[in-house]
Amino acid sequence: MTATVAVSSVAPQPRIEFVPPPPPPPPAPPRVPVEPTGEEIARDIEVMIQSVTKTVTSVPLPPLNSAEKLAREVTPESLNANIRPLGQLEESFIIATDDEGLLLIDQHVAHERVLFDKYRALEAERRSESQQLLVPETFDLTPAQAAVFDDLAPELEKYGFELMRLSGRTVAIKAVPADLPGSEARNMLFELLETVDAEKKGSARETLRDEIAASLACHAAIKVNMPLAPEKMRWLIDRLLQTSSPTTCPHGRPVILRLRTHDILKGFHRI
Repeated sequence: MTATVAVSSVAPQPRIEFVPPPPPPPPAPPRVPVEPTGEEIARDIEVMIQSVTKTVTSVPLPPLNSAEKLAREVTPESLNANIRPLGQLEESFIIATDDEGLLLIDQHVAHERVLFDKYRALEAERRSESQQLLVPETFDLTPAQAAVFDDLAPELEKYGFELMRLSGRTVAIKAVPADLPGSEARNMLFELLETVDAEKKGSARETLRDEIAASLACHAAIKVNMPLAPEKMRWLIDRLLQTSSPTTCPHGRPVILRLRTHDILKGFHRI
């Protein structure tokens, strides 16, 4: 009898292979900041303004006219030499301080006053300062101007003009006052000839001389929209304080306005 041995059949196991994980991705390059465009900046500013406006409108504000009429004209008695220029406003007004507060000085009319007093003093002393024109300027008078010119010319010559009557109604300007730009001479003469008409020929000489000196000062003075160095502002203030009327120009306009420290504090509701 033959013995039989049973052998069990085992299925072969699948082979497991080790696969390494993939390497990590390289780091992203650093992000370069992008400059905002002008439109984006404007949009951000508008949002900020709207936000601030909403906040401010919720706070009670004083009326807009709470600081009105604080600036006052200055009297000569209230001025002293302790005026300190700080700068200019619109290159037309000198900003200064004194013992009472803030001053605004109209540089054009301040220089007008300085020159007016100078011209009247020179005329009274029979002295004049002239500058010769390289090329005499000629122009024609109207019949009304011609009627005034012969009476006006001797007075103009006392201030430094040298005028010559040519044929007919033609006039030549050969010299002008030292302070007057040559380009202003013709305009000044036309202005005077229109102002001093034939009916004024018999008016008082002092009135006529004042009109000439005022017109000359206006055309020769520092203009508005003209930058001034600190030294020039200091010089103008010092000369203004030496004039006969430092607070008014020859035409009667105010030269200086004052904003008192007391009024500033009151305007800001500090007192």
